[in-house]
This record gives sequence, C-alpha cells and structure tokens, in this order.
Amino acid sequence: MKKVFVAALSLVLLTQAVNAQKGSVLLYGNLAVKSDKDASNSKSSSYSVTPGIGYQFADEWTAGINLGINGSKDEIGTSGNYNKTSGFLAGPFVRYTKSLGSIFSIFGHANFNYSSTKYKPFVGTSTTVNGFDINLFPAVGVNVSNGFALNFGFGGIDYTTAKADVSGANSSSSFSLTFGQQVNVGISKNFGPSKRK
Repeated sequence: MKKVFVAALSLVLLTQAVNAQKGSVLLYGNLAVKSDKDASNSKSSSYSVTPGIGYQFADEWTAGINLGINGSKDEIGTSGNYNKTSGFLAGPFVRYTKSLGSIFSIFGHANFNYSSTKYKPFVGTSTTVNGFDINLFPAVGVNVSNGFALNFGFGGIDYTTAKADVSGANSSSSFSLTFGQQVNVGISKNFGPSKRK
C-alpha cells in the first residue's frame, strides 16, 4: 500500500510540475489492481501503477519517460503466509499520434524500459531479477474535454530479457504478440498548445 501511495503522490506532483511548463506536455498513466480467492480460500493480489510524462516536440510526435511500480503476494495454501514480489521500471518512450478529427485519434506507442523485480519467498532467500523490456502497441484516443483523453489499447508486441542477480545465472527472454487478446484503458492529459488536445 505504501508503494501505491507513493506512486499516486508522484502522479500528483508530476501534474503540478507539468502545469508550470510551457509548450505541449503529455501526462498519462495506468493503474491495475487485482485480488483473487480460489475455492480453497487461498488468496492472491497484485497491483501496478505506471505514470508517464512527455514533451510533444512535433505535431504528431511525443517523447518522454515512463515509470512504474508493481507488486504481488500469493498465499501459501491457506496458511496466512505469502510469497511476495515487488518491482519497478523506468525508461524512455516515443509516441506517434494521428488525429482523426477533434474527438478521435490513433497512436502507436513504444516503451523501452529497464526493470528490476525482487522475489521474496516466505521461506528461503530473496532474489532480484533485472532486465530490459521493449513494448510496442497501437491505441485509440478519445478526447473528452480540456486536453483529457481516454486511451484504449488492444494488445501489442512485447520483448523482455532478464537475468537473476546471482553468480552464474543465465538470462531468460520472452516474446509475446497479444493483438485482440486484451484491452487496456488509460487516461492522459495534454497541457499547452497542441493539435491533439
């Protein structure tokens, strides 16, 4: 919960910082919270908060940085004891936006992130895994009012490589293509002059 509060506070502070800048600045974010309980009453939960801030340096191009924190805990049976993970990510992004009138726009977004995740089992030694992630996805933006927009993504392409921070560890990698398999909803706000408001 402490990390969720810190992320929310960071988002508010980013908003205040953006208000003080001239030009067109994009602020966006996604929030995910999940809680499960299976038939045997074993519980699990997870969260992620991913704000980003960028500068629209041309009519259709925006570049900036995105951040993220995430965590999860999975109960061992119904013991009340949990295996836990916590992580963060940070890296640049670039976005190409094409306006389809005053209400709709489409955009392609690419993230290039460094990530670090700590696995903390209830019993045993904690392990940290560091890696890089490239994520590409298309989305539709619906301009609501005063620069606020709802953004709808429908999957994308993701490549991840990671390695445990222990001597002799081998790296792992994964590739996924998820078009049409998931829907992501986010919110964004443009500050300052821009064709995309």
